[in-house]
Amino acid sequence: MIERQCEVCGVPMILKRPNSSRKYCDSCAKKVRMENQKIAQEQLKLKRKAEKIRERDKLGSFLRELDTYNNERRKRGECPISYGKYVAMRRGLIAEV
Repeated sequence: MIERQCEVCGVPMILKRPNSSRKYCDSCAKKVRMENQKIAQEQLKLKRKAEKIRERDKLGSFLRELDTYNNERRKRGECPISYGKYVAMRRGLIAEV
């Protein structure tokens, strides 16, 4: 058996296995685990928020592209096209209006 100290509170622990990698006593291990779970949940929330922002940016850039295309059409004397027609045109579903 090996005796080791807890890294958080310093309480001596007796390890049954010689190759055990335990660092914390039972009470500290529970606290550390809960803190790590909170950190992981916060990081997940930030990641999801960043994904939503990226999606909004993609949509915003697409709408700006549609506005420039419609401005060019107005300069040529043609009427502007709708969002749906522009999407279909970009994907090659219909010929240019």
